Amino acid sequence: MAGGEFTMTAGNIKDFKGSKSGAVFMQDGTFSMTNGLIDNCSGIENGAIYMSGGTFGISGGAISNCAGAQNGGTIKGNSATSDGGAIYLTDGAFNMTAGKVEANISQGGNGAGIYINNGTVSLTGGEVTGNDAMTGKGGGFYVAGGNVTLSKGTISSNKAKTAGGGICLEGTSSTSIVSMNVNGCTLTENEATEGNGGGIFLSNSEMTYNGGLLTLNKASYNQIADFTTGYQADAGSVKGIGGGIYISGNSKLTFGDFSSLGVYANTADVSADDLFANGNNTSLLLPNIEEMSLLGYAGNADGLGWYEDYFKPKRI
Repeated sequence: MAGGEFTMTAGNIKDFKGSKSGAVFMQDGTFSMTNGLIDNCSGIENGAIYMSGGTFGISGGAISNCAGAQNGGTIKGNSATSDGGAIYLTDGAFNMTAGKVEANISQGGNGAGIYINNGTVSLTGGEVTGNDAMTGKGGGFYVAGGNVTLSKGTISSNKAKTAGGGICLEGTSSTSIVSMNVNGCTLTENEATEGNGGGIFLSNSEMTYNGGLLTLNKASYNQIADFTTGYQADAGSVKGIGGGIYISGNSKLTFGDFSSLGVYANTADVSADDLFANGNNTSLLLPNIEEMSLLGYAGNADGLGWYEDYFKPKRI
């Protein structure tokens, strides 16, 4: 699309292959999906949808088994050889109010669900789930630029090999910071399979996390952890750190709305089950345990607090 309006209310777009995207290529205009199916489409570089401008909205239907976006419905089973298994956004606006971005794959890049290089992204509902950045970062979301707000949705069961099973924010330098606002979302059961930041990974970035649930995310490292000390200087070369969130250089994380916030039961094979911060110009404002609602916490909350767990014993 180079302009105009397209509304999809029924029917199938199936088994297509393209260069940039398998199903939809947008430079301008408006694409609205309220029903129907985009299935088994793949792009040589990116997945189902490639956007360099315009507005894409999904409030119903499904995008399935493609590689390369959504506002309702399901974007499922897509794959890209590079970045953006389901959606690659380099400009324009992507609005998701319901539905799913599900089971998409990035085979050789970042952002299996949604890759954001620039533009505006709004998630006010729906699910980003079961996506896999097989060799890279950002199973659910990879953000290198743009304006991103996530509200009231669920980001779950996504995987990335090296960083940010659920979300990876990665600015290009200390002078090129990317930002994201997360308001009342649920991030759960995401995993960095051989890296850091099971739920969220931040580098050259800022995140405000207001309310919501961050739980059961994992930073894994299944090989022998070859280290002897727990000093910060070692952290950059060690994997399996920060089950919930990993914060690296030139990054800031601020929690708010403690009364509706729960951060607990995340795990890391090597160190820092819930939160880890390391590097120059890094800032972390810890949530107040006594003020948190601990949404869904099944254990005894008496005596809960923040504790340094350092590096766990070397596994043989």
